[in-house]
Amino acid sequence: MAHLESLDTLQEMLMWRRPGRTRSERKFIHQYIEPLGVIRDLAGNLIKRIGTAPVLWSCHTDTVHVHGGIQPVERAGDVFSLRTAKDSNCLGADDTAGVWLMCNMIQAKTEGLYVFHREEETGGVGSKFIAKRTPALLTGIDYAIALDRKGSRDVITHQFGRCCSDAFAKSLAQGLNADGMAYKPDSSGVFTDTANYTGLVPECTNLSVGYRGQHSSGETQDGAHAASLLQALIHLQVKDLVVARKAGDDDDWWADGWPDSMAYGNVSKSKSYRHWSDYKSYDQPRDVLSIVRDYPEAVADFLDQYGVDEKELWEYVQSTTHFDLLSKGK
Repeated sequence: MAHLESLDTLQEMLMWRRPGRTRSERKFIHQYIEPLGVIRDLAGNLIKRIGTAPVLWSCHTDTVHVHGGIQPVERAGDVFSLRTAKDSNCLGADDTAGVWLMCNMIQAKTEGLYVFHREEETGGVGSKFIAKRTPALLTGIDYAIALDRKGSRDVITHQFGRCCSDAFAKSLAQGLNADGMAYKPDSSGVFTDTANYTGLVPECTNLSVGYRGQHSSGETQDGAHAASLLQALIHLQVKDLVVARKAGDDDDWWADGWPDSMAYGNVSKSKSYRHWSDYKSYDQPRDVLSIVRDYPEAVADFLDQYGVDEKELWEYVQSTTHFDLLSKGK
């Protein structure tokens, strides 16, 4: 097996386009993950336990590529990108960076329960299977830490709703920053697999792993950040992390608060949810326009995570009849 810690190996991994359940995803798993001694559950999740630390490390093996196969990836210093925009619809650092980190953590014998989730990009299928069908896997887990966030400093406290306590997020940031990082709590998360575990695990989060422009041909991966984060995760003292949230606590479903009077379809604050997958099973909130109006920052973050930048959005707005009417004061 290649020396995984090398950024050359990260570049090699980024060359694989891996839509969920495709041949290229299976070949990628066979080459990089199966040699680590993982076991496979009925949903295809790849799982390995090292030691007894009460922490789940989470990533996902699929990408949002349109087609499977190999793509050319270039490196400028320690930053990776597609060679040209026509080569592919995205780089796939979401979540190749997380896979690379976890493979290296396993090789370094960093303690924890490792889950390489399947089909995160199509609705968190693999994590939903664990939450619904095999929740006993998470017995004794106090922290579920996904390595699947854009940027370089976020410790996510909300994935639409509260997923971890501020006290935990601060303790995790402090533990990582002791190794020279610059993490801090952030409430603007949307979704990754750990959101499906908030009813089973007290503290669930998502960490920035250094990619930007995800889900777009302009996506990049900061290899230097990934390498520094790897060392910080290996050195992290899990025993010093705080547990301040109770699993299933849903009193704070939105980062900006959820008014008592608000009801989304059949959903109101009086209902009880155990995790994000429960919420998704109910009627969806009202209509798109009202969500955009009431939660503009959350919608902006959602668009950003799907690779829609301000130029693309502005060009679309300018091309619509609505913009033409607005420009005329109607």
